[in-house]
Amino acid sequence: MAQEQKENWWKRTWIYKVDHALTKWYFSAKTDTQYVVRPKTKWILKGVGNLSGSATCMRGNYQGKPLHADLTPSYNSSVSVGIDYIGLFVGLSANPAKWKGKYNDFEFNFALNSNRFGIDFMYHAQTSAGGWLQYGDNNKINIPDGSFHSKTFNVNTFYAFNSKRFSIPATAFSQSFIQKRSAGSWLMGLSFVGQWAEPEKDAATVLPINKYKSLNLSLGAGYGYNLVLSKNFTFHASALPTLILWNKTSIWDGTEWKNSQSHFPDFHIVGRASLVGNFNRYVAGITCVGTFSALGEASRFQANTAKWRARIHFGWRF
Repeated sequence: MAQEQKENWWKRTWIYKVDHALTKWYFSAKTDTQYVVRPKTKWILKGVGNLSGSATCMRGNYQGKPLHADLTPSYNSSVSVGIDYIGLFVGLSANPAKWKGKYNDFEFNFALNSNRFGIDFMYHAQTSAGGWLQYGDNNKINIPDGSFHSKTFNVNTFYAFNSKRFSIPATAFSQSFIQKRSAGSWLMGLSFVGQWAEPEKDAATVLPINKYKSLNLSLGAGYGYNLVLSKNFTFHASALPTLILWNKTSIWDGTEWKNSQSHFPDFHIVGRASLVGNFNRYVAGITCVGTFSALGEASRFQANTAKWRARIHFGWRF
């Protein structure tokens, strides 16, 4: 009797009701089960290793003189342990370089994906960027690490047309699905990118570049494919190029903001690749995602930005 009362009390709690509703939704996904299935469990205990980096290249004419600059911040590496529940991961992350004071950048990534639709958000605040710059007829100027500060946020979305037979989450994201047979799909995507950068206070007195800011919106289409290599392994590759429909890029020359003219074809591209293995209750793999944006014309002002992230993970389903 006491056990029955305890069970009845638990079923009346909001935690049970939310879990029950989410579990019902999770296992009722409409897919062609000859190609894509849910795993039998909804929890994964995961260990994840992360490595990410970025680079920015600027070329053009600045105040009547040719300019070429390459800026690269420090790589970001971290390890995390956490729980994946129906595709949502919550965990604790540690960055050894931050503990030692060698790395002060901040990075936040969030992804929410189903077979049909997905959104990937990234925010990166950098204080470690350095590189080199050549301005006019002068020799290359070495830019020490930490001379440039920047903030970047990037929102990428996708829509998969063949969502009943093709699953991006099965390979490139949460492994909340399992791909049983090879299949591909046409993809449609919408991306929004914002970037702001300026030299550190001391560097601003010797570098010709002042503040830089950019906002752009792009739309496009691409293709993705999941190749089932064997009973246990699946390889994924996809590319989603988008044309920039709206762009607002400006440079501060010390007295006013000067707008950079748009150039066709300004574009933004998202690429993904992964290899995932499923072994009964265990899952392991490596996933990579990269973005590249090209804005402007080199004869005036052009900014190319690349960002990438790689993950290796191991999990136990329960």
